[in-house]
Amino acid sequence: MAAELGCFAQHDLDAQLQRERDWTVLGNRFANGELDAIHAPATFAFTLPLGLHSDPCPCLAPLVLSLQGNAITLAGGWRERGVTDARSLAGVVQQLAGRRLLTFGVPHTHSVHAILLRQWLRQGGIHPDRQVRIISVPPMEMFPHLKLGYLDG
Repeated sequence: MAAELGCFAQHDLDAQLQRERDWTVLGNRFANGELDAIHAPATFAFTLPLGLHSDPCPCLAPLVLSLQGNAITLAGGWRERGVTDARSLAGVVQQLAGRRLLTFGVPHTHSVHAILLRQWLRQGGIHPDRQVRIISVPPMEMFPHLKLGYLDG
């Protein structure tokens, strides 16, 4: 919007906007100095200086644009199997123990989405690091992965 409304030009800023499909690539490009500013999950302000996925780099988060609005979405078919919440999912996880790990996708390992998913699983009695698999999936690929059955949620 800043570009479209002329704000960059008004303040004599030469800004070139680029789109990235993957949060990890975006964070790495910022940490490597290829990008001067990014629009990213709020947790990046904490994970980038710590160097959790790249070399540590200073980071400032001057603006939070939303209060999130995340949801946990399960793949089709789980409701028909009686899964309506984390507790009922825990029953399925126990039934599948030793045969199959359910796989959940999040946009980034340290995103708010991942934190909320882990909290939800724990509340249902599921250990997020031992009883399920949580992987990073670019946001544009979430729905196709769910539809194809690569993700359970």
